[in-house]
Amino acid sequence: MKEKGNVWIAKTAVIGYFAVLLLQLITGSESAWSAVRAGLYFGVIFAGYRWGIPGGAVGGVLCGLAELVRSGELAALGSLCVMGVLAGCFPRLGKGAVVLAYLCGAFGVGFLWAEEYLYRSIPELLLAGALFLLMPMKPPHKGEERSAASADWGRLQRQKLRETADSYGKLARICDNFYETEATGEGNCEEEWKHRFLESREAVGQQFRQIEQALKEMAVQLDQAVDVTECYEDRIKARLRGQRLRMKHLLVIEDGDQRRDVYVTVSSSRGGCVTAREVGESIGKVLDRSLRPADGGRVVVGKDPCTIRLVEDTKYRLLSGVARECKKEEELSGDNFSCHDLPGGKTMLCLSDGMGSGRQAFLESQLAMEMLEELLDAGFMPERAIYMVNSLLVVQEEQNPTTLDLAWIDLYTGHARFYKQGAVGTFVRRGHQVLQIQPGALPMGVECGAAPACAQLRLENGDMIVMVTDGILDALEGEDKEAVFCEYLAGTTKNNARELADEILQMARETQTDGALDDRTVLTAGIWKK
Repeated sequence: MKEKGNVWIAKTAVIGYFAVLLLQLITGSESAWSAVRAGLYFGVIFAGYRWGIPGGAVGGVLCGLAELVRSGELAALGSLCVMGVLAGCFPRLGKGAVVLAYLCGAFGVGFLWAEEYLYRSIPELLLAGALFLLMPMKPPHKGEERSAASADWGRLQRQKLRETADSYGKLARICDNFYETEATGEGNCEEEWKHRFLESREAVGQQFRQIEQALKEMAVQLDQAVDVTECYEDRIKARLRGQRLRMKHLLVIEDGDQRRDVYVTVSSSRGGCVTAREVGESIGKVLDRSLRPADGGRVVVGKDPCTIRLVEDTKYRLLSGVARECKKEEELSGDNFSCHDLPGGKTMLCLSDGMGSGRQAFLESQLAMEMLEELLDAGFMPERAIYMVNSLLVVQEEQNPTTLDLAWIDLYTGHARFYKQGAVGTFVRRGHQVLQIQPGALPMGVECGAAPACAQLRLENGDMIVMVTDGILDALEGEDKEAVFCEYLAGTTKNNARELADEILQMARETQTDGALDDRTVLTAGIWKK
């Protein structure tokens, strides 16, 4: 009886909604359109709940286009797309989780890019969420309970989505902090920036295209991941038993590059302690791979069951060093640098030189650097991350270009990609030979959609990467300063990255004895086989 009653309520609600829609078409009243807008939001939630991320994205686009035609607000299209995708991420967790994700997307996008539109739409957002919770619906997925390994894999996927959401949250806070710094008390700079951003349709379009491609790449990566637990479970369990360890759960995932991640829940059967590294060595012998505990995980296994993650160890390690000097009579350098480990055995080396020197140049280069780090941490490929950062810098109230010099290195293979926007060349010392990565492209923040110059190189054991800002090269004598620097670098012998950076900076000081005429930064790194 209760189910029949709920169905009757649902049918009545649908009939009432279409009656209001007809009224809006006849009268064109704003109050009637408010009900229609609530229906659009409901459709976005339902599409995400019923058909997952693809359905949520399509539903968001269709409903967003309807809102765009009616109100003329481009922000509505973007908001509904993000709301649909987030609603489609969590259908297995129930309707409450779907509504929570949908509201987080609405308020997150609203506060960052469309605050005025958000405030006007709060009643409709809440009404759509309440109606969705009250409507009787069957769960989108049926079937038997998943195995423990499958449940673990689902939990890992959700963890990855949470980490991605955290990265977007950090990006929002970085932008907020930057706006507060820029505020001078003369007018509302933050509101003017947002208005300028919404007016720049090309920049908004670039953002959506990059997010679309990133989601497609994420879907491909998930499709390529294969659960190979059954192939090794018995042998791993027997080997761990020999170490007096009791295995409760095991998950072995092989990605598209045939690298394996292992998640194992174990406990000591006799109350002793075993290090996670020893567990990794034992399981690695079964998989015929070199495994190590993931960073930030458990390091010791005791009598209580605990889950540890083991990842394939990289073939190479990277050791970096930096040396810096401010322009004379300045207290703060406009250069920023980063040496940052990324997921999947990747690492980044990056230099950014803000236009001019001092505090303003420092803030510009810091903003670009921090946004780039967060996007790469979230799983974006370098090209897409650079496009997104560039489009955000273009729509600032005042254009203050900043250079970008990025080395993206795969420590499994030694393959490196070098991206440049307005930066000077990068140098790789290999023995007494020096390879040069040529400069190219406009600085960031000048032209929306400007592509970075890109070069690729297979690094070898003992290679030394040297990245400098133009303050170093400007200190050299001669017209072809990069050729002079190559000749100097070929004569150096230091293999310690920090010592090499200090030596290069000291050389610039001795060459230009009247003081630094520009900020100087040297970032060096040596790559070595383990």
